[in-house]
Amino acid sequence: MTVIEQITYLLFARMLDMHESKDEQRKMLTGRDFTPRFASHEKDYRFSHFSNLSADEMMELVRGELFRHFRILSNQ
Repeated sequence: MTVIEQITYLLFARMLDMHESKDEQRKMLTGRDFTPRFASHEKDYRFSHFSNLSADEMMELVRGELFRHFRILSNQ
C-alpha cells in the first residue's frame, strides 16, 4: 500500500508541474496572469526539477519538503 501511495504522490507532483508549465506558457503567449502553484522559493518542488536528482537527493526532498508543500496546498 505504501508504494502505491508514493507513486500516487509522484504522479500528482508531475500533474501539478505540467499544469504550472502550461500556465507559464499561456502567460508568455497571451499575457494572462495566473496564480502559481509554486512560489519562487519552491521551484525545487517541481517534478521537472527533482526528477533529475539522484535517488537519495530525491528521497530527501520529497519526504522532507514536497509532502509538506502538498499539505499546505490542500489547506488553501
